[in-house]
Amino acid sequence: MGTSTIESDGLITLTTDDSYGYITANYNGLELPIYLKDTRTGGTGQSTYLTYEDGKYEGAYGWIPVAADVLDGVGILISINNPITDYYTYTEGFPYKLPAYYVYTFSLESGQITGAYLDTGEFEDINKVLDRVDRGATNQSEYDIIYWGAEENIENILKSQFSEILSPTSTSSDSSSSSSSSSSSSSSSTATVAEVNSSYTADSNGFSSVNGSAPVTITAYTIGQETTLDSIKDYDGSLHAGDNLAATPSSYKYQGMLDVNGDGVFAAIFTNKSSKRWVTAKVDSTTGQIDFDDNGAGGGTRVVGIYADPLIAEGEKYGGFLSDGTTPAPAPFGATGSDRYVDLNGDGDFNDDNEDRLALNSQVRFQNDLENDNLSAKHAGDYDSDGVHEVYWKTNDGDVYLRSLMHADGNIRYANYQSEAQMSVYLINNGYESVINEII
Repeated sequence: MGTSTIESDGLITLTTDDSYGYITANYNGLELPIYLKDTRTGGTGQSTYLTYEDGKYEGAYGWIPVAADVLDGVGILISINNPITDYYTYTEGFPYKLPAYYVYTFSLESGQITGAYLDTGEFEDINKVLDRVDRGATNQSEYDIIYWGAEENIENILKSQFSEILSPTSTSSDSSSSSSSSSSSSSSSTATVAEVNSSYTADSNGFSSVNGSAPVTITAYTIGQETTLDSIKDYDGSLHAGDNLAATPSSYKYQGMLDVNGDGVFAAIFTNKSSKRWVTAKVDSTTGQIDFDDNGAGGGTRVVGIYADPLIAEGEKYGGFLSDGTTPAPAPFGATGSDRYVDLNGDGDFNDDNEDRLALNSQVRFQNDLENDNLSAKHAGDYDSDGVHEVYWKTNDGDVYLRSLMHADGNIRYANYQSEAQMSVYLINNGYESVINEII
């Protein structure tokens, strides 16, 4: 199967294969087929690869890529659909006039499309773009905004906003290459995701809620929708905490904004059903940016660590039970046989509630809930004034609440599950009955 080069200016070489017409971005030794995946809740989850001359018919040449390069750490692909002069006439039923352009952003690690620049010049996450496409069936303006049609003086506007993509210079390419390997490497890892909220007023208790105000307003993500995070690492710098499943980069579900450690800096919260982990991504309150290299000591952007349930030690002290001598204690990861199971009623099996001590391990339960997409972040604060910030989650399938206690650097100490009654008593006893409704 042969390939043909479309353009090779700048940092990315665009090619297409001669058999199927797939569009591939060649960057830093990687071959990245450009593809679109519907990762919305309830979406198809199917991947569609972009092809050369997609949508070609007797009146138009179809979508043909004209340029691709790197901008602010992401790939930018620009394609044009030109009319065939002798055949094309614009009709009101067609959503845009030809020629028309689209401007997609894509991952420099996978080739997956992450969003698009609308004909307003503003960026929009791909899930919001797909929502527009759905609405476009009944409201043409929703569909039209995705494409830069001829009626909008597109070429002048496009050339102005994306000059570095359409006409990259050797100087700009060289400077981009050098910056990625110099002290300014943070530029390639930084993404603007929010606008400054000038009306924000900090809570007097240092509390935060996903439904409340924050120093910035997120524009790149939508609560409840999955998005792609290509560059998120754990404390040690392992991409996706070492998880290499193909679904992991695009399975980060945005939960909202919280101050997870009480330092006044809010982080975007994501959960991942593929990796069974969660993420804090600190958002700069003056720039609206996330630095995905801010994962180490003192950082606030990382895949949150795994902890050891503190009740395991109590169980080891009291022969597999808690200090009351009757309640089974959680078992550690890897426990088998009598170290894992206890026959509470002497019936010779382990089918009764609490007999599988591994299931009592809150970290195991936490990861199971993440895998089942069963958690929604709700609220954060130091409710008992002991200097340890806490994050409350609600299970989506019932009235059970996860209370995660955080280190000062935003990593997790441990967590425990509470019933609604236990959560309510805890907050009431500490004088914060008003918080209960925000969590529920």
